Amino acid sequence: MKMPIAGLPEGEHEFCFDEPASALGLGPGFSDVHVEALLEKTPNELHLMVKVETQVSCTCDRCLAEFSESLSSTYHMHYLYDASGTRRYDQAEVQVISPGTPSLDIAEDVSQTIQVAVPLKLLCKSTCKGLCPGCGKNLNDGPCECRPEPLAPQWDALRDLRIKE
Repeated sequence: MKMPIAGLPEGEHEFCFDEPASALGLGPGFSDVHVEALLEKTPNELHLMVKVETQVSCTCDRCLAEFSESLSSTYHMHYLYDASGTRRYDQAEVQVISPGTPSLDIAEDVSQTIQVAVPLKLLCKSTCKGLCPGCGKNLNDGPCECRPEPLAPQWDALRDLRIKE
């Protein structure tokens, strides 16, 4: 996923890419990745703003149902021709390049942005009830036939405190 910058005039330039997930090293549940990039070129630096979008097939962490999650994220990068100006920016968002660099390869940055956008807790919906620990029934489909287990006696003192309030 390369953006040509050699001979590019100063100003703003838009780029769009549609890449297969496999070309970015993403796992088998990801769909094609759509990338919109805005590159602003000045005499001393390039400022890149990128928006990435894709879909990923997931398994819910609570009920084990399969679902599809839309992922969308952005990142910014500053490419400088002179290392002395790097202090002005967050070090995670700056790279020094030589003035003769023909193109910018953003594939690795796009891949990392997508991987960071995947939620740590994958839920089919925010109100997912999960599975019954006794019989394994999906509680989103309705209640199960299991009887609630009696509460352990060591919690009686705390239960009594709650009742008094």
